[in-house]
Amino acid sequence: MQGGIVAGLADSAGVKWAALLSDEGFLTEVAGAPAASLEAVGSVGPSFKEAAAGLLANWQEGSLERTTILTEQGVVIIQVVTGDTSLICQLEEGANLGHIRKMVDECCKLLRPLFE
Repeated sequence: MQGGIVAGLADSAGVKWAALLSDEGFLTEVAGAPAASLEAVGSVGPSFKEAAAGLLANWQEGSLERTTILTEQGVVIIQVVTGDTSLICQLEEGANLGHIRKMVDECCKLLRPLFE
């Protein structure tokens, strides 16, 4: 079930790949990702999430829900599903960020009950 949700996101227009990411850096339910990207994502993804959460705590802005990383080759979105699991995806350059953020929100809503 989790894999189908992640695969559906990865198959969406503007999305290169999607996966579930643990806070320990393990990627599961990977869909559409080139093998070369996986090791890097697993190693730095949790650090980005931790850094964003730390900034929010310092600014007293609440807990982290999503972080968006802009790169020269597109965008990476990391959104919290549960406390220690996030949905991560890379977008193609020029993708409709607002639309894909809504899709990521919907995917997370579908995934949360599966982790209870």
